[in-house]
Amino acid sequence: MFRRSLWLALFVFFTLRSHAPVAAATSLPGIGERMTYTFQGTASGTFQPESGAATTFTNEPFTITAIAEAGAIVASTQPCAVSAGVCKLFSVPVASAKISVAGLAAVITSPVAIFDNQTFPALGLQRKTGADLLDLQGNQAFTVYDLNGNLALREPFFKRPTPVAQFDCAHGCVMTTLGSLTVAGVQNVRFTATQIESGQ
Repeated sequence: MFRRSLWLALFVFFTLRSHAPVAAATSLPGIGERMTYTFQGTASGTFQPESGAATTFTNEPFTITAIAEAGAIVASTQPCAVSAGVCKLFSVPVASAKISVAGLAAVITSPVAIFDNQTFPALGLQRKTGADLLDLQGNQAFTVYDLNGNLALREPFFKRPTPVAQFDCAHGCVMTTLGSLTVAGVQNVRFTATQIESGQ
C-alpha cells in the first residue's frame, strides 16, 4: 500500500511540474554557465552620496540587473509560517549588479543575492546577509523555479504604487557607485531570468 501511494504521489508531482507556467531548465547547471536576473518597473527613491545633496527620483522607470554563476545556486530549508512549518528555498549570491533609473546608472557594490521560496511562493532580491530588498510574491511559477533556467512572467507585480519596507539604510544600506540607495516604492515590476551559456 505504501509503495502504491508513493508512486501515485510521484506521478502527481511530475504531472503538475510538466504543466507549470515556467520555462526553467531541468538539467543541472554546467560549468561556466551564468544567469542574468532582471527587475524592471517604476520606482521612487534616492541616491545619497557620502557628501553632498541626495538625488531623488519619483515614479521613474528602473532596471536592476544581477548576474550570478549558475553553479553557485544552493538549495536549503528554513522555518516559515506555512502549515508544514518549513520552506524550501533556492538562493544564489550575485557576482555583479547594477541599477539604471531616471537617466542615472550605478553599480551596486553591497553584496546581494537572488532567492526563490518554492513553498511560500516568492522570489526576490535580498541582502546577502540580512533583510530582503524587493520581494515578488504569489506567482505559482515560483513553486517550481530553482533559479536555473529561463523565466519570463507575463503579469507585472505591484499594479498600484506600493511602498517597499526594507530597501533603506534602517535595515542595512545598499551601497552603489552613486552612494547609498533607498527605494521607497515601486509599481508594475516585471521579472525575467535568462541563462547565459558557456562561451557567450
